[in-house]
Amino acid sequence: IIGRIIVDSFEIIKKDFSLMRYNLDYVAEKLIGERKISVKYSEMEKLWKGNDKEFEKFVAYCRNDSVLAMNLVTKLELLDKYAALSRISGTLMNDTLSGGETGRIENFLLREFNKEGFVFPCRPDQEEVARRNRARKTELKGGFVLEPVKGLHANVVVLDFKSMYPSLIRTYNICPTTLVKGDGMKDVIETPSGARFVKKEVRHGIVPKILERLMKARAAAKKKYRNEKNKDKKRVYYAEQWALKIMANAFYGHLGYSRARIYDLEIANAVTAAGRDCIHKTKDMVEKDFGYKVVYGDTDSVMVKLPVDDLEEIRKIATKIAKAVTDALPGVMELEFEKVFKRFLPLTKKRYAAWKFEPSGDGWKDGLEMKGIETVRRDWCELVGDTINEVIETILKKDDIKGAAKLFREIVGKLAKGEIDIQKLVITKTMTKLPKNYAGMQPHIELVKKIQARNPVETPGIGDRIGYVIIKGTGLVSKRTEDPNYVIENGLQIDSKYYVDNQLLPPLERIFNALNISKSELLGNGKQTNVFEAIANGNGGEKRVSEIFINEVTGFVCSKCSNVYSRPPLIGTCECGGQLLFASPKGPAEWARVN
Repeated sequence: IIGRIIVDSFEIIKKDFSLMRYNLDYVAEKLIGERKISVKYSEMEKLWKGNDKEFEKFVAYCRNDSVLAMNLVTKLELLDKYAALSRISGTLMNDTLSGGETGRIENFLLREFNKEGFVFPCRPDQEEVARRNRARKTELKGGFVLEPVKGLHANVVVLDFKSMYPSLIRTYNICPTTLVKGDGMKDVIETPSGARFVKKEVRHGIVPKILERLMKARAAAKKKYRNEKNKDKKRVYYAEQWALKIMANAFYGHLGYSRARIYDLEIANAVTAAGRDCIHKTKDMVEKDFGYKVVYGDTDSVMVKLPVDDLEEIRKIATKIAKAVTDALPGVMELEFEKVFKRFLPLTKKRYAAWKFEPSGDGWKDGLEMKGIETVRRDWCELVGDTINEVIETILKKDDIKGAAKLFREIVGKLAKGEIDIQKLVITKTMTKLPKNYAGMQPHIELVKKIQARNPVETPGIGDRIGYVIIKGTGLVSKRTEDPNYVIENGLQIDSKYYVDNQLLPPLERIFNALNISKSELLGNGKQTNVFEAIANGNGGEKRVSEIFINEVTGFVCSKCSNVYSRPPLIGTCECGGQLLFASPKGPAEWARVN
């Protein structure tokens, strides 16, 4: 359309927001509190061909969808950042929205190479790309990530390298126009990887020169943003500094991208090697010179545990460490104090949860930070995300591991007793083709087949989202899917064991494992008195349950020594001679009723 920019809010939202689902109704409700008019995909043809009232409903439905899509763009100010990216990179707005980083970077570099009198290389052909990809798999080494110290840590300060890769490129003058091949030149800078570049005084590289300009412009935009009172101008400055950051940080990845015009594996390895060297030296300096423990480090930051509880005191120590490290680092490298984790729970590399405190004006602003821990996934029901958030908040904000485990067990108990709202158990998937065209058994398609048999008129169509729950039974899980409303109307029972084993346990077990709580302990049928009061054994533990149902039994536990068995020993008692009880999420029981 001449003179128009095509803006697909769906594509922008997918890039900028992490949500469980991305259909318009869900996104609009979650982000701006608005809803679609309810019309099933399978009803549309009927409404289109129907009477005036039906056609009017269809028109209202279509108009409302268009308004929602526009409201997402305007109310969430989605275009601000992309407009800033267009201005900085020189690409058309339409290309900025629909294209990737490569187009923006190469458009930017083309102008700069031309100014400096260099011919910008051609795009590689498919054969060259394949060769580069083979080399990358074996020769490219990434950033360095320290193995985290397991456990729940208090008062951890996060020290961050300011724009690490752009700063390293500037420090070592790393650029295709400055790379030295062979042994002829002596006046060079050598990186930790062994790659050599001419000094800035000999030739200032095009890429380092660009990054210097971008980083200075970002610092100026951030300063304007902090000092500006006008709301509209603040929006502009925020978008500008964000776009400048995105552009600067994209150059390292571009140098190692196999389809890039200025790709060079030696250069990409030079940058990451310098980054790894910085992390190693910083860790050694913090631990040897200051005597503090580095509990984790992730590519461009280190996390240091301090024996201090007061936030202001932590800030003073952190600033002192950051300054000392910065003074010892080469070139324009800078380590800065970023935030404090009052409590920090690392699970594995690249996965952690933390209760963070960031400086804000005259005080501190707190919040939860999770990296690599998914709380929203389209193949999970809503209960999973809610439980993960509650458990993490209890561990971090309340410092209550016992309470978090108890909370989990209470939810498992409610599931077993059918006390969880069925809507929180609904799993949703889209039917993308006719049921007969699906290979194998898909849970949502098996439900569609059931609906077809019951009421062919109301059968879902292609494009409809199918919400289902898993009910009790002995057949395959895919054969035990059911419509939530049908379950309520017919008094069917939810398969609580499926929801515990396949929905709740996989993500939550990883969190509790980091606290040395096993699956057996978490479900309440293991030795765990050192963490929280376990099953009753006559020593002040949890009281026995008078009776449970057989489907709630998770194993057997000794009433005397708390030893756990998946099945009872042949002698009928524990090795210590103690009585065996049924173990369940509710607690131990002497009797189990068959339902």
